[in-house]
Amino acid sequence: MKTKIFIDEVGNTDLKIALTSDAERFISLTGVVVKERDYYDHFIPVFRDLKKQFFADENIIFHRREMIRAEPPFHRFDDEKIRNEFDLCFLKILEELPFRIVTVAVDKRTLHQDGFNGDPYHLAFFELVEEYLFWLKAHGLVGDVTVEVRGKGQDQSLKRFFKDSFSDSRLAPHLQEFLTSGEIKLGKKSDNCPAMQLADLLAYPSAMSIRSAVEERVRNHRFSAKIVEVLERDKYLTARAKRLISRKKRGPKAPGDRVTVPLHPKNGLRPVCVGDSKSQTKKFSF
Repeated sequence: MKTKIFIDEVGNTDLKIALTSDAERFISLTGVVVKERDYYDHFIPVFRDLKKQFFADENIIFHRREMIRAEPPFHRFDDEKIRNEFDLCFLKILEELPFRIVTVAVDKRTLHQDGFNGDPYHLAFFELVEEYLFWLKAHGLVGDVTVEVRGKGQDQSLKRFFKDSFSDSRLAPHLQEFLTSGEIKLGKKSDNCPAMQLADLLAYPSAMSIRSAVEERVRNHRFSAKIVEVLERDKYLTARAKRLISRKKRGPKAPGDRVTVPLHPKNGLRPVCVGDSKSQTKKFSF
Protein backbone atom coordinates (compact mmCIF):
# COMPACT_ATOMS: atom_id res chain seq x y z
CA MET A 1 0.00 0.00 0.00
CA LYS A 2 1.32 3.43 -0.96
CA THR A 3 1.72 6.40 1.37
CA LYS A 4 2.92 9.96 0.95
CA ILE A 5 4.82 12.35 3.19
CA PHE A 6 4.48 16.11 2.69
CA ILE A 7 7.21 18.22 4.32
CA ASP A 8 7.25 21.88 5.33
CA GLU A 9 9.79 23.85 7.37
CA VAL A 10 9.84 26.51 10.06
CA GLY A 11 12.94 28.71 10.30
CA ASN A 12 15.95 29.29 8.07
CA THR A 13 19.34 27.69 7.47
CA ASP A 14 21.50 30.65 8.63
CA LEU A 15 23.91 29.31 11.24
CA LYS A 16 25.58 32.59 12.22
CA ILE A 17 22.39 34.46 13.06
CA ALA A 18 21.44 31.63 15.42
CA LEU A 19 24.33 32.66 17.68
CA THR A 20 22.69 35.97 18.59
CA SER A 21 19.00 35.55 17.79
CA ASP A 22 16.89 33.27 19.98
CA ALA A 23 14.03 33.61 17.50
CA GLU A 24 16.21 32.14 14.74
CA ARG A 25 18.09 29.55 16.77
CA PHE A 26 16.16 26.56 15.42
CA ILE A 27 15.03 25.16 12.12
CA SER A 28 12.47 22.38 12.05
CA LEU A 29 10.85 20.17 9.45
CA THR A 30 7.40 18.65 9.79
CA GLY A 31 6.06 15.86 7.63
CA VAL A 32 2.41 14.86 7.27
CA VAL A 33 2.06 11.17 6.38
CA VAL A 34 -1.10 9.94 4.66
CA LYS A 35 -2.12 6.86 2.73
CA GLU A 36 -2.69 7.59 -0.93
CA ARG A 37 -6.29 6.36 -0.86
CA ASP A 38 -7.05 8.47 2.23
CA TYR A 39 -5.61 11.52 0.51
CA TYR A 40 -8.18 11.23 -2.28
CA ASP A 41 -11.07 9.84 -0.20
CA HIS A 42 -10.74 12.14 2.82
CA PHE A 43 -8.23 14.99 2.55
CA ILE A 44 -9.44 16.48 -0.70
CA PRO A 45 -13.19 16.48 0.10
CA VAL A 46 -12.72 17.56 3.75
CA PHE A 47 -10.54 20.54 2.88
CA ARG A 48 -12.78 21.46 -0.05
CA ASP A 49 -15.85 21.51 2.19
CA LEU A 50 -14.07 23.46 4.95
CA LYS A 51 -13.01 26.16 2.50
CA LYS A 52 -16.44 26.42 0.96
CA GLN A 53 -18.07 26.61 4.40
CA PHE A 54 -16.00 29.53 5.66
CA PHE A 55 -14.79 31.28 2.51
CA ALA A 56 -17.16 30.14 -0.27
CA ASP A 57 -14.08 29.28 -2.32
CA GLU A 58 -12.62 25.78 -2.54
CA ASN A 59 -9.53 27.10 -4.36
CA ILE A 60 -8.34 29.27 -1.49
CA ILE A 61 -4.90 28.25 -0.17
CA PHE A 62 -4.56 27.81 3.60
CA HIS A 63 -1.40 29.52 4.86
CA ARG A 64 -0.89 29.88 8.60
CA ARG A 65 0.79 33.28 8.60
CA GLU A 66 -1.93 35.02 6.61
CA MET A 67 -4.65 33.23 8.58
CA ILE A 68 -3.21 34.29 11.95
CA ARG A 69 -2.99 37.92 10.78
CA ALA A 70 -6.43 37.83 9.14
CA GLU A 71 -4.83 39.06 5.92
CA PRO A 72 -6.66 38.67 2.58
CA PRO A 73 -8.19 36.34 1.65
CA PHE A 74 -8.71 35.51 5.36
CA HIS A 75 -10.09 38.90 6.40
CA ARG A 76 -13.18 37.15 7.82
CA PHE A 77 -11.00 36.10 10.75
CA ASP A 78 -11.19 39.70 11.98
CA ASP A 79 -14.53 38.52 13.33
CA GLU A 80 -13.64 36.64 16.53
CA LYS A 81 -16.82 34.56 16.38
CA ILE A 82 -15.98 33.29 12.88
CA ARG A 83 -12.38 32.58 13.88
CA ASN A 84 -13.52 30.59 16.91
CA GLU A 85 -15.98 28.61 14.80
CA PHE A 86 -13.24 27.80 12.32
CA ASP A 87 -10.85 26.78 15.10
CA LEU A 88 -13.37 24.34 16.58
CA CYS A 89 -14.11 22.88 13.17
CA PHE A 90 -10.40 22.52 12.40
CA LEU A 91 -9.68 20.73 15.69
CA LYS A 92 -12.47 18.26 14.97
CA ILE A 93 -11.04 17.64 11.49
CA LEU A 94 -7.59 17.06 13.00
CA GLU A 95 -8.97 14.41 15.32
CA GLU A 96 -10.86 12.60 12.57
CA LEU A 97 -8.53 12.81 9.56
CA PRO A 98 -6.40 9.68 9.01
CA PHE A 99 -2.82 10.95 9.05
CA ARG A 100 0.38 10.85 11.07
CA ILE A 101 3.02 13.50 11.68
CA VAL A 102 6.75 13.70 12.37
CA THR A 103 8.72 16.81 13.42
CA VAL A 104 12.50 17.13 13.68
CA ALA A 105 14.03 20.34 15.04
CA VAL A 106 17.71 21.29 14.77
CA ASP A 107 19.49 23.56 17.26
CA LYS A 108 21.62 25.62 14.88
CA ARG A 109 23.39 27.47 17.68
CA THR A 110 24.95 24.40 19.29
CA LEU A 111 25.84 22.98 15.88
CA HIS A 112 27.63 26.18 14.83
CA GLN A 113 29.44 26.50 18.14
CA ASP A 114 30.88 23.04 17.59
CA GLY A 115 32.12 23.77 14.09
CA PHE A 116 29.27 22.44 11.98
CA ASN A 117 29.40 23.96 8.49
CA GLY A 118 26.78 21.93 6.65
CA ASP A 119 23.16 22.61 5.83
CA PRO A 120 20.88 22.22 8.88
CA TYR A 121 17.89 21.69 6.60
CA HIS A 122 19.60 18.62 5.13
CA LEU A 123 20.38 17.40 8.63
CA ALA A 124 16.74 17.59 9.70
CA PHE A 125 15.59 16.17 6.36
CA PHE A 126 17.84 13.11 6.70
CA GLU A 127 16.52 12.36 10.19
CA LEU A 128 12.90 12.90 9.19
CA VAL A 129 13.10 10.69 6.11
CA GLU A 130 14.90 8.03 8.14
CA GLU A 131 12.03 7.97 10.64
CA TYR A 132 9.53 7.72 7.78
CA LEU A 133 11.47 4.86 6.17
CA PHE A 134 11.69 2.80 9.35
CA TRP A 135 7.96 3.30 9.86
CA LEU A 136 7.26 2.15 6.28
CA LYS A 137 9.40 -0.93 6.87
CA ALA A 138 7.64 -1.74 10.15
CA HIS A 139 4.21 -1.56 8.48
CA GLY A 140 5.10 -3.16 5.14
CA LEU A 141 4.28 0.00 3.17
CA VAL A 142 5.93 2.08 0.44
CA GLY A 143 5.86 5.82 -0.08
CA ASP A 144 7.17 8.94 -1.73
CA VAL A 145 8.47 12.29 -0.50
CA THR A 146 7.16 15.77 -1.35
CA VAL A 147 8.71 18.97 -0.01
CA GLU A 148 7.53 22.53 -0.43
CA VAL A 149 9.42 24.60 -2.98
CA ARG A 150 11.90 27.00 -1.32
CA GLY A 151 13.96 28.39 -4.19
CA LYS A 152 15.80 27.09 -7.25
CA GLY A 153 19.23 26.83 -5.60
CA GLN A 154 17.93 25.30 -2.38
CA ASP A 155 15.68 22.86 -4.23
CA GLN A 156 18.50 21.65 -6.49
CA SER A 157 20.81 21.26 -3.49
CA LEU A 158 18.21 19.15 -1.70
CA LYS A 159 17.65 17.02 -4.79
CA ARG A 160 21.39 16.31 -5.02
CA PHE A 161 21.52 15.53 -1.30
CA PHE A 162 18.57 13.15 -1.62
CA LYS A 163 20.09 11.41 -4.64
CA ASP A 164 23.39 10.97 -2.80
CA SER A 165 21.54 9.54 0.19
CA PHE A 166 19.60 7.25 -2.12
CA SER A 167 22.78 5.74 -3.53
CA ASP A 168 25.52 6.13 -0.94
CA SER A 169 24.58 6.14 2.74
CA ARG A 170 23.33 3.79 5.42
CA LEU A 171 19.82 4.69 4.29
CA ALA A 172 20.41 3.55 0.71
CA PRO A 173 19.00 0.01 1.04
CA HIS A 174 15.86 1.30 2.79
CA LEU A 175 15.38 4.16 0.34
CA GLN A 176 15.56 1.80 -2.59
CA GLU A 177 13.22 -0.76 -1.04
CA PHE A 178 10.52 1.42 0.51
CA LEU A 179 10.42 4.56 -1.63
CA THR A 180 8.76 4.40 -5.02
CA SER A 181 11.10 6.97 -6.57
CA GLY A 182 14.71 8.03 -6.28
CA GLU A 183 13.61 11.65 -6.74
CA ILE A 184 11.85 13.92 -4.29
CA LYS A 185 8.78 15.78 -5.50
CA LEU A 186 8.50 19.55 -5.20
CA GLY A 187 5.16 21.07 -4.25
CA LYS A 188 4.06 24.69 -4.65
CA LYS A 189 1.49 26.43 -2.49
CA SER A 190 -0.42 27.22 -5.67
CA ASP A 191 -0.92 23.48 -6.25
CA ASN A 192 -3.68 23.63 -3.63
CA CYS A 193 -2.54 20.35 -2.06
CA PRO A 194 -4.51 19.82 1.18
CA ALA A 195 -1.84 17.65 2.84
CA MET A 196 0.84 20.25 2.13
CA GLN A 197 -1.43 22.92 3.57
CA LEU A 198 -1.96 20.78 6.66
CA ALA A 199 1.82 20.50 7.05
CA ASP A 200 2.00 24.30 6.90
CA LEU A 201 -0.70 24.67 9.58
CA LEU A 202 0.87 22.11 11.93
CA ALA A 203 4.59 22.83 11.47
CA TYR A 204 4.78 25.86 13.77
CA PRO A 205 2.76 24.47 16.72
CA SER A 206 4.68 21.19 16.60
CA ALA A 207 8.04 22.97 16.37
CA MET A 208 7.21 25.31 19.24
CA SER A 209 6.19 22.40 21.45
CA ILE A 210 9.72 21.01 20.98
CA ARG A 211 11.32 24.38 21.73
CA SER A 212 9.19 24.81 24.85
CA ALA A 213 10.84 21.70 26.30
CA VAL A 214 14.26 23.40 26.18
CA GLU A 215 13.35 27.10 26.47
CA GLU A 216 11.23 28.09 29.43
CA ARG A 217 10.06 31.36 27.91
CA VAL A 218 8.75 29.67 24.75
CA ARG A 219 5.10 28.65 24.83
CA ASN A 220 2.49 27.89 22.22
CA HIS A 221 -0.50 30.20 22.12
CA ARG A 222 -3.79 28.77 23.33
CA PHE A 223 -5.09 27.46 20.00
CA SER A 224 -1.68 26.11 18.95
CA ALA A 225 -1.48 24.32 22.31
CA LYS A 226 -4.83 22.68 21.57
CA ILE A 227 -3.48 21.52 18.21
CA VAL A 228 -0.47 19.95 19.92
CA GLU A 229 -2.76 18.18 22.39
CA VAL A 230 -4.52 16.48 19.47
CA LEU A 231 -1.21 15.58 17.83
CA GLU A 232 0.25 14.11 21.01
CA ARG A 233 -2.77 11.91 21.65
CA ASP A 234 -2.36 9.75 18.57
CA LYS A 235 -0.90 11.55 15.55
CA TYR A 236 2.86 11.35 15.98
CA LEU A 237 4.29 8.65 13.74
CA THR A 238 6.46 6.87 16.32
CA ALA A 239 7.94 7.42 19.78
CA ARG A 240 10.83 9.29 18.10
CA ALA A 241 8.69 11.34 15.75
CA LYS A 242 8.99 14.54 17.79
CA ARG A 243 12.56 15.36 18.66
CA LEU A 244 15.40 17.84 18.79
CA ILE A 245 18.82 17.33 17.22
CA SER A 246 21.59 19.19 19.02
CA ARG A 247 25.34 19.01 19.35
CA LYS A 248 27.07 17.50 22.35
CA LYS A 249 29.11 20.01 24.31
CA ARG A 250 32.15 17.81 23.79
CA GLY A 251 32.87 15.65 20.81
CA PRO A 252 34.40 15.56 17.36
CA LYS A 253 33.71 18.15 14.71
CA ALA A 254 30.78 17.75 12.40
CA PRO A 255 31.23 16.03 9.05
CA GLY A 256 31.64 18.01 5.84
CA ASP A 257 29.14 20.14 4.00
CA ARG A 258 27.05 17.16 2.95
CA VAL A 259 25.53 15.28 5.86
CA THR A 260 24.79 11.71 4.83
CA VAL A 261 26.05 9.95 7.93
CA PRO A 262 24.22 8.59 10.96
CA LEU A 263 23.46 11.18 13.62
CA HIS A 264 24.96 9.25 16.49
CA PRO A 265 27.98 9.39 18.82
CA LYS A 266 30.62 8.77 16.16
CA ASN A 267 29.98 12.22 14.69
CA GLY A 268 28.94 13.86 17.93
CA LEU A 269 25.28 14.44 17.22
CA ARG A 270 22.72 13.71 19.87
CA PRO A 271 19.11 12.86 18.94
CA VAL A 272 16.83 13.76 21.82
CA CYS A 273 13.21 12.62 22.07
CA VAL A 274 10.98 15.37 23.40
CA GLY A 275 7.60 14.68 24.94
CA ASP A 276 5.97 13.00 27.90
CA SER A 277 6.49 9.33 28.69
CA LYS A 278 3.08 8.42 27.28
CA SER A 279 3.80 9.88 23.86
CA GLN A 280 7.20 8.17 23.79
CA THR A 281 5.94 4.68 24.55
CA LYS A 282 2.61 4.51 22.76
CA LYS A 283 2.51 2.47 19.56
CA PHE A 284 0.27 3.59 16.75
CA SER A 285 -1.63 1.64 14.13
CA PHE A 286 -2.31 3.33 10.84
